[in-house]
Amino acid sequence: MIDAYAEAFERFARNGGSEGPEEVLARRREAFAWFVRDGFPTTKDEEWRFTPVAPIARTRWRLLDKASSRTSGRDLEPFRIGPPGWCTLVFVDGRLDPELSVRPALPGR
Repeated sequence: MIDAYAEAFERFARNGGSEGPEEVLARRREAFAWFVRDGFPTTKDEEWRFTPVAPIARTRWRLLDKASSRTSGRDLEPFRIGPPGWCTLVFVDGRLDPELSVRPALPGR
């Protein structure tokens, strides 16, 4: 199973995941090395003792291709709160997506 995650991590790195501040990249590599060494946490790990992660570990995760991963406004509907005119800032892959965001003018402007 770890091999599938290692392959996905490499694809992620080739697909833009290796871009960014060196501190972030170093932490990302460090975190993945920890995962390869120890796997998913369990309730035997002190920090995770009240968090059952077995359902997460059993799920087969996969990266989406960049072309097929476009988020749409319909994808966001279950997560919206308040009326449609409220300010909503949507970040996709750490970047503000102006097409999905709602930024009404401030009063008096």
